[in-house]
Amino acid sequence: MEALDGLNSVQQQGLSRGLDSSEKTASFVRLLQQHGDQKSLSAGRHLHSQVARAGLDRDTYLGNLIVRMYSKCGSLDDARQAFERIHRPDSVSWNSIMAAYIKCGEIEQARRVFDSMPRKSIVSWNAIIVAYAQTSHMEIAKGLFDAAPCKDVATWNGILTGYADNGLVSDAKNIFDKMPERNVVSWNALIAALAKNWHFDKAFAAFARMDVQPNAVTFVTVLDACVGAGATGGGLAAGRHVFARATAMGMVGAEIKVGNALVNMFAKCGSLEDARATFDLMPRKNARSSTIMIAALGSFGRLEEARSLLDSMEIKTLFAWNAMISAYAQAGRARDALETFERMDVEPDSITFIGVLEAASWTADLSTGLHAHASMARCGIHVDTHVGNALVNMYGKCGSVAHAREAFEAVRDKNVVTWTCMISVYAQNRHASAAFRTFQLMDLHGVASNEVTLANVADACAELAEFPGMAKAVHEVAMELELDRDVVLGSALVTMHGKCGNLGAARRAFDRIERRNLVSWTAMIAALAENGDREGAWDLFRAMELEGIEPDEVCFMGVLAACKNAGEIQSGFEYFQSMTEDYSMDPSPGHYTFLIDLLARSGKLELAEDLIRGMPFEPQAWTWTSLLGACKIHWDERRGAMAAQRALVIDPRRTAAYVILSDICGKNSVGV
Repeated sequence: MEALDGLNSVQQQGLSRGLDSSEKTASFVRLLQQHGDQKSLSAGRHLHSQVARAGLDRDTYLGNLIVRMYSKCGSLDDARQAFERIHRPDSVSWNSIMAAYIKCGEIEQARRVFDSMPRKSIVSWNAIIVAYAQTSHMEIAKGLFDAAPCKDVATWNGILTGYADNGLVSDAKNIFDKMPERNVVSWNALIAALAKNWHFDKAFAAFARMDVQPNAVTFVTVLDACVGAGATGGGLAAGRHVFARATAMGMVGAEIKVGNALVNMFAKCGSLEDARATFDLMPRKNARSSTIMIAALGSFGRLEEARSLLDSMEIKTLFAWNAMISAYAQAGRARDALETFERMDVEPDSITFIGVLEAASWTADLSTGLHAHASMARCGIHVDTHVGNALVNMYGKCGSVAHAREAFEAVRDKNVVTWTCMISVYAQNRHASAAFRTFQLMDLHGVASNEVTLANVADACAELAEFPGMAKAVHEVAMELELDRDVVLGSALVTMHGKCGNLGAARRAFDRIERRNLVSWTAMIAALAENGDREGAWDLFRAMELEGIEPDEVCFMGVLAACKNAGEIQSGFEYFQSMTEDYSMDPSPGHYTFLIDLLARSGKLELAEDLIRGMPFEPQAWTWTSLLGACKIHWDERRGAMAAQRALVIDPRRTAAYVILSDICGKNSVGV
């Protein structure tokens, strides 16, 4: 039908009814350009046949247009044949066929055309230089640049952009400094080169000293640099200067993409207020504007506002739906994310389902996860690596190791995230040996571990204290890859060695951590406490305080555990008092249990009972069972019977209470 439409168009113009040559040529010119722009290959071929029948296909001007039309339609063979039909090809003809080869990625063929040109124009030189630069052949591009007999600003921009795109910042800067003339494209290339290679301050400085008027591309590029720098790296401050300049030039109103980039920048740099104000300032918005704002509101937890904005969109795009689902999922509002998915009125894509699977993970409900997976299959979504990773993670969070393993095996191109997800699933579901085996298999497949991988393997090895060789192997890999200084991995290594009873290795791992945080200190304190080094645990706690790091509830659990294990009643009460008075923390049932256990095991059963009765919350069954266990040690049948009764009232299925009480009564009977 497309071809017939093209033929009919020609016939309607009267080309087959004897129009004069100029009229035919004008009609052919318009239609050739039209079919090229629309990439209508079959219609273009029919039109070409009409041109040939009119005896005009060998004409230089029309022949050039035919070559360009085929090039735009992606038909290199047709373009080459059309070029060969031109009776007297001119510079435009040669440049057109060379451009066709470049467009189709045939750089070497393009070079042969370039070398065969009877006369090379500056356009020819620029095109071949850019072609090599865009395909990362910078040495060849630079050789051609140096050989060019004359250069204009486009020539210089071509080599500059090549260096910029290939990350060769110093070379790009060198070319920029040598340019006899610069335009806005030159400045944009320099700013982009600096921003893409993390030289954000230099990108801001280049923007500030521009001696030509910036355009929309300039603003979008420098705003990307602001996002890269972030709020802590001066991105927000620089972004506000860019905003002021864009506003003064009227860019926020004239260019939607500049307004969108500003909203995105403010949100990514942590200022939702500025993002919202800019969004409201924009006189014209498109669907992308609303999507960016929905994502921004979602990232700040303003989910109701985000939902209201989505609901106000006349045409809700896939990107807008995805932004809302992702915002709900990341906030843990799984049901809202899943309900939003059910309300979608457009076809979902893989990004949609990554959000849906994250939401299903939050529910930890296998039936919900299976339903999400089935929906994905019904929609014909291809399970690529990213989707496969989300599936593995979701099934793991839902507690189905078998389904997670099945999803893992189905991922064709497994990357480090895929392997790490599977190891994490095993570790979370207490399949420690399987986690370690998967780690070994990952190494055999030639996939290098990262910090997250090794932290998950360390967590698994902590459950395998009877196999200290595994812990040693993980630590050696971390050191070989120079990852052991990472705070998350380092803390996991400390915990792993602590669980395996190797305090020396735990301390060495702790000392290697570059920037210790509360988690690191707590891990080392807990390792010392669990292995009976109470003095070490207390000394480290005091050292942590001197470093200016305030302990939290988990950290106090560690020092109280050290007190309990050592039977240090006074120290236990001192730390308990410090927790409430110095740090204004409300002790949890766990903190009380450590203190109660400490008193009870030390024979202070009455004090332990008084502490239980004085707690600001109702005791749990295990609290009374802890006292009951101490009563067994100290042969206190009366208090033991009371503790057993209390425990069984709370939890009648707690058979341990019957057993312990029976032992107490039995011992007393023998004693009598």
